[in-house]
Amino acid sequence: MQLLLYLVTLLFLLYDRFSCSLCYYALSFGVADLAGDIFINNFIMCMMEGLAYIFCFVLAWWGRKLTTVVTFTAGGVSLLLSLLITLYASGE
Repeated sequence: MQLLLYLVTLLFLLYDRFSCSLCYYALSFGVADLAGDIFINNFIMCMMEGLAYIFCFVLAWWGRKLTTVVTFTAGGVSLLLSLLITLYASGE
C-alpha cells in the first residue's frame, strides 16, 4: 500500500516536472518571434529566469504543495487573461 502511494506521488511529480520543462522550452523557443529587439527580449527573459530562481528559494520555506498550487493557479489565470485580451482586444 505504501509503495502504491509512492508510485502515484512519483507519477504526479514527473508530470509536474514535464509540464514545467515543456512550458520553459516553449517560452525560450518563442523569444525570437517577439516584436522588438531580439537582444532586449533575451535579456528580459534572462532577468525573469533569475527572478524565478530567487522566487524558488523563497518559496522553499512554504513547502512543495502550497507552492505548486499557488504558482500553477497564477499561471492558469495569466493564460486565461492573455486569451481574453487576445480575443477581445481591438486590432484597429
